[in-house]
Amino acid sequence: MKTFGIPVVFLLIAVVALTSCQPGDGNAGPTEEEIAAMVAEEKRLAKEKREREREENRQRIMEELRQKDLAKEREKARLAAEALEGGEKTAEPIEWEKVEEKMVARMRAIGTEWDSVRTQSGEVYRDVVVKDAYATGLSLVHGSGKVEVTYEDLPATLQAIFLFDADEAENPLPKLSSAQMRDIRDRLAEEKHRTAEEESGGALAESGDSEGGGEDWFDDGDSTLLAQRRRLANRLNAEVHKLTKMQDAGMSDGHAVVQKQKQLIANAERALKKAEAAVMAERRRRIGG
Repeated sequence: MKTFGIPVVFLLIAVVALTSCQPGDGNAGPTEEEIAAMVAEEKRLAKEKREREREENRQRIMEELRQKDLAKEREKARLAAEALEGGEKTAEPIEWEKVEEKMVARMRAIGTEWDSVRTQSGEVYRDVVVKDAYATGLSLVHGSGKVEVTYEDLPATLQAIFLFDADEAENPLPKLSSAQMRDIRDRLAEEKHRTAEEESGGALAESGDSEGGGEDWFDDGDSTLLAQRRRLANRLNAEVHKLTKMQDAGMSDGHAVVQKQKQLIANAERALKKAEAAVMAERRRRIGG
């Protein structure tokens, strides 16, 4: 126990020495200077002890931290050794062009309508509309509500359309940046615009057949119109073929396919009639000129 930082034993010595000194006694006790010196020495020793304890504590903490760092390094080395022993492959660089092509094929389906879709897990959804497309699957709206379906769960025919492969089942597509997604949307918008122009031009060319003129509908001949007419015919045939494949894959019933085919033909006929009027106007303009 200490009193103002001075051990009790030193106080007792000082008191005894002072009380034992009588006037005229030849054995004088310690002087005030000597007592002050003893107190100062005790304070110095106590300070040195505190500093030594602090330094020892600091060294102990530093050693514990050093041991933790060594343990982490040893664990990293162990994991690296296990990876090498297990033949683990180094991650391959991402083929961004391939990733973007897949996303283009998938986002192109947004707005597509299907009479029905049977998933690999056995679920059947009818009156389906593709609401959105993601890297891992589609968001569908169907007759009974909404559902998220992964590409892995789609039928094989749709997997092929969306460029889904076995490798992707183990390694999902990485997330694209905002700039990459913007480029894809711009690409799809341009593609849609170009397709609309081709269909419009093709309908204009196809209407030439209604007058029986064939390739020489105009007196000077027009190979561009002929090419557009052929593109329209090819596109219509491709749509009919796709519907037939969907029927074969169990994605739609026969009646629905026939109705869809009739609708495509009716749309084409309306476009042809509209284009025919435009062609007749152009013919009258040429004759009048």
